Amino acid sequence: MLNEQLKNAKNLIEEGKYQDAISIYRKMMISEENAQDKTLVALCLSGLIQAYLYKDDISTAKHNLIQLEELNNNTQNKEIDLIHRFNQALVLKNSNRVRKLGQAQELFAEISNEEILFSDITIASILNLCEMLIAEFKDTKNEEVLTEINPILTRLSKISQEQKSFRVLAESYLLEAKFSLVNFEMKKARYHFTRGQQIAEKYGFHRLAIRISDEHDKLLQNQDEWDLFCEDNESICDRIEDANLTNQIQGMIKRKSSDDPEIYPESPILLLIMGNSGISFYTKIFNEEWKVNEDLFSGFLSAFSSFSDEIFSDGLDRVNFKKFTILMTNLTPFTICYVYKGQSFSAQQSLAQFNKKIQASTEIWNIFELANQTGHFIQPNSNPGLEEIINSTFISL
Repeated sequence: MLNEQLKNAKNLIEEGKYQDAISIYRKMMISEENAQDKTLVALCLSGLIQAYLYKDDISTAKHNLIQLEELNNNTQNKEIDLIHRFNQALVLKNSNRVRKLGQAQELFAEISNEEILFSDITIASILNLCEMLIAEFKDTKNEEVLTEINPILTRLSKISQEQKSFRVLAESYLLEAKFSLVNFEMKKARYHFTRGQQIAEKYGFHRLAIRISDEHDKLLQNQDEWDLFCEDNESICDRIEDANLTNQIQGMIKRKSSDDPEIYPESPILLLIMGNSGISFYTKIFNEEWKVNEDLFSGFLSAFSSFSDEIFSDGLDRVNFKKFTILMTNLTPFTICYVYKGQSFSAQQSLAQFNKKIQASTEIWNIFELANQTGHFIQPNSNPGLEEIINSTFISL
């Protein structure tokens, strides 16, 4: 019951309903029964401090911190001591004085590397530390500051994996992807986008999966722009802004869900199925431009092996070809290739649906196996069952 109340109050803070959260914490603290549980009182004071900080009521936050400090001084409890130091760091972080900001950074760094008593406090400390390091770099332009971030992000991923905080794990991959962009490590960024989306989908964080996928699409669409930034040696501060790194960290600290991402159907261009010989035995061209432009289609085929290597060898889930995007999946002994324009998340759902349907159809699977064995090419529109699956999956978009 108490855990549910704490969780409810925390959710209200995330939703920006600070006064409602404050009411819950205060009611919990005035209960005589709850007052005997010193750790619970400390957690309530922690919640109050954070709610008042979000309300920009620094004075009341400091007043609650004094109460938390008194509680800590009167108990020999490492959990309460951790809660106190964390909130002390949060209050110090809201100061404009360099010395206090330095103290906050030291406390966050200390907590980030300690034994994990409350995983949410450890994770929040890591994120606050990252935010402060980026702010320090913007002020000092000292690139050594940024070298501290990579090991911190690695620890964030490790902790979220161990604590089964899978939303944080997916977001940590998104954060690593953005930091890789800052360092012009494009392939690494794409790998992290891919892993983050996979984890978000696996554990049911649907909106987050779409958001990560859209970020990945945006990188591919702006690849030339990022290449130009690299050639022009764009300043790291500008790259941090371009990667929207600070906003990503702040969103994770506040645990704010972004607005519902828009889902819109992709435009199918080409579906190609090949066997283990590497030769395609079925091709469906949806787009008139590809039907009449032989150079476009032949250019795609000649570059196919490099696309395949990039996806299957480098652990990526999509590649670009001119203004199009390519997905590939292995359904042993077949490889399915889907070319499209538009949103990759929608395209991935379409391809997954197609794969599921052909695996469920013994007739179509047998036709594919025969074509693979004999080298026979399946003509478009020659099999009504296959055409029905394709039409219902792709063309009805």
